[in-house]
Amino acid sequence: MVTATHQRPAGCSPWSSPTDLHRTLRRFDDFRTLDRDTLATVARHARGIEVPADRTLLTAGRQLAGRLYLAAGVLSVAPPQRRIDAMQPAARIALYPGVDVIRSVTSAGLLHVDWDRVAFLLRDGGRHVAGEGRETWESRFFSSPLIRTLPMSAWRFLMTRFHFRAAASGVAVVREHAVEDCCYVLTQGHAVSHRASTTLAYLLPGDLFGEDSPVTGGQRLTSVTMLEDGQVASLDGRVFRELVVELALEVVHSVGPGTCVNVGPGRIPGAINLPLPLLERHVRRLDRSVRHYVVGGSFATRRLATLSLRRLGVSALLVDA
Repeated sequence: MVTATHQRPAGCSPWSSPTDLHRTLRRFDDFRTLDRDTLATVARHARGIEVPADRTLLTAGRQLAGRLYLAAGVLSVAPPQRRIDAMQPAARIALYPGVDVIRSVTSAGLLHVDWDRVAFLLRDGGRHVAGEGRETWESRFFSSPLIRTLPMSAWRFLMTRFHFRAAASGVAVVREHAVEDCCYVLTQGHAVSHRASTTLAYLLPGDLFGEDSPVTGGQRLTSVTMLEDGQVASLDGRVFRELVVELALEVVHSVGPGTCVNVGPGRIPGAINLPLPLLERHVRRLDRSVRHYVVGGSFATRRLATLSLRRLGVSALLVDA
């Protein structure tokens, strides 16, 4: 991995303060249209790296975590073999990934961004960024794959049943293993869904979470922790079951054309075996162009899995056989 040196190259420290770091981030195409709050979140997962001249930073065959951006100085990169100056338009895009070899020609300043931590801020074509047409939590929530299928009357009723409260940075809004008969929608700020120390997903305003316990009547499977000060809207479990679960889920008694997804603990021949605790992390394995029939495990497990797949935009039917 690239590491910072102890020597400070003269003139190559464009991030001596948070304001400077924000200004540096805005130089790059990935971040130039982000609003101030989103940019501040990105900045928490970025760090400056200062290197002297004639230092090899990356050799062919090695891989780095995250993305690298050239903020100051001149680098030699390949392939193709060329020089990149921080003042050139070519430096507005990420340096890595993209090249296999990086060597400093002059003393240089690079910006490392933990891309896994911030990529969620840039999804959906950047609809969360500042400017005309900025998405609200309400529009994101009601246009989500799960909620948009509900009748308008259900939408109106849901809005009268939300209870809003502030949620401070670092607070766990829901905790793994707790039993609570309510779910939540994130309305302000950003949050992370995790199981112990394993990150499952990053949440934006309008994202639904905490539906596991109300659906199964058992313990929560994950925790959700705020990454910054924000707000959540809670919804009573009974209301959620009556207005969302019962109306949004389609129950069938046999398997038709499509793919079976086994969410139980055992294996079913011919099915994609995705136990419920692993479902959200591996949902990309599923072909969204076909129907998925949820089988295996208890009825409550299948119901929650079907709901989760629908929320993630996967066509899923609950098999009650």
